[in-house]
Amino acid sequence: MFKSLIKIRFMAMFSSMFRNTKKGKQYGIGMKILMGILIVYVIGVLGMLFGSVFFMVCEPFSALGMNWLYFALAGIFAFAICFVGSIFMTQSQLYEAKDNEMLLSMPVPPSYILLSRMVALLLINYLYELVVMLPAGVVYVMLQPITALGVIAYAVAVLLLPFLVMTVSCIFGWLVALVSSRMRRKNLIITLISVVLFCAYMAVCTQLYSYMEALVVNGAQIGEAIQKSIFPAYHLGKAIAEPNLLSLVIFILCALVPFAIVYFVLSKNFIRIATAKKGTVRVEYKAKRLKASGAVKALTVKDLHRLGANPMYILNACTGSLLMILAVGAVIWKYEDVAQVIEMSRGLAGDAVNEVLWALAASLFGACSIMNIVSAPSISLEGKNLWILKTLPVPSGKILLSKVLAHVISCAPVGILGAIVCLFILPFSLNGFLMALILPFLVTVWQGFFGVVINLFFPRFDWVSETACVKQGMSVMLTMFGGMAIIAIPILIYAFAIRGAVDLVLYVWICAAVFAVLCAGMWRYLMTGGSRRFERL
Repeated sequence: MFKSLIKIRFMAMFSSMFRNTKKGKQYGIGMKILMGILIVYVIGVLGMLFGSVFFMVCEPFSALGMNWLYFALAGIFAFAICFVGSIFMTQSQLYEAKDNEMLLSMPVPPSYILLSRMVALLLINYLYELVVMLPAGVVYVMLQPITALGVIAYAVAVLLLPFLVMTVSCIFGWLVALVSSRMRRKNLIITLISVVLFCAYMAVCTQLYSYMEALVVNGAQIGEAIQKSIFPAYHLGKAIAEPNLLSLVIFILCALVPFAIVYFVLSKNFIRIATAKKGTVRVEYKAKRLKASGAVKALTVKDLHRLGANPMYILNACTGSLLMILAVGAVIWKYEDVAQVIEMSRGLAGDAVNEVLWALAASLFGACSIMNIVSAPSISLEGKNLWILKTLPVPSGKILLSKVLAHVISCAPVGILGAIVCLFILPFSLNGFLMALILPFLVTVWQGFFGVVINLFFPRFDWVSETACVKQGMSVMLTMFGGMAIIAIPILIYAFAIRGAVDLVLYVWICAAVFAVLCAGMWRYLMTGGSRRFERL
């Protein structure tokens, strides 16, 4: 019975990634290989990032006689990534899963249901953990001598660290579920928390090498603080680096004992937790006049409400907007340094550099805009309710256009805000300001069209949750990576072919004109062939 639960959980997590819902069967070997290459590429990039960080600190820590701090930091990094990546998943899978009542109505012990979900979450944490711990181990083997006991301690630490993460995630997930269930705008709260965590993660990534230099300089003080306040990390590092058998035993106890306690408490109260009627804030109904609106506006508002109600949708589909906000915030934070660089540039190249700076800002905002994929899963998200859209007395072209508008309305304001902020940072240029407004806007419109078109060819209606549809759909991956390829083409052409022959400002306007033509072509397709394809779904 437990084996069947595990099998079903893993099938739900992974098999849907390779399923062609349009034909009702698995994707071919070529598509599976392509998706595998993309996954390996992302893991490889992250592994190289952490590998370079560990390469910086390994020898300095060894020279200080603090090899244990190297693995302690690796454990802290792995714990942080696992925790951020699984906290909300833990909340939804353990405490707010939609199939709780169905499973509890079957002759299945609640402890089996709970444990099967924990095992699935542990597997995800192992994937997150290996992105950090594997490069840490490889770099250490390259630069330092190793022992058999150290290798065993490393393997045990990698195996048990996710148990410690699961313990903390279960506790925090329960708190988040408890607090959010008593709020009217719980999705807004979860979204804000998620955005803050994302911004903090990106801020750490951008300053990672500076932090590593500070670690090298202040290694002794930081090591002492870790030893006193984060003793599981201290014993993890000491067990691997020295190696120390007593520290290994202490770390094993720190990982397994709290996990066993949490599992015991949850298993004894799982039925009560899963079936509890959580309190909500009562809303008093007030009669008021209903407002009528056009079909396109009503459908657009519906899609915007769906976006705002799903924090994972926002985080995965609005990455470009979040990056623009971070970039603008960083420029404002470092305004004096940016102003100094601008003045130095003007001193070397004169006022001609003004529009070049605006062109670079427009290109940056355009590159960020291409990373927004709100429209990519918009058709798939209709799921079993697709028939409702198809039976409405509304032309299919307008239905598809509403999904493009939802993408533009949710993503374009951040680019406009960025252009306005640049007015207070860059030397004024009307031509430059128009560039920073128009190019990112056209890129956003094109990406909206592109996402809907790709989703028409690769729909997915058999998703279990909206999060899975947003994160794992083929249309999402093709829209994101295809958009990156489209935006990379003009950049590479200018950098390697026509940089000296064509003025950058003129080239940006040419790119804007090209995107305008592409938008017109996409609109024409949605009104004709795209509409017919939608009607056949």
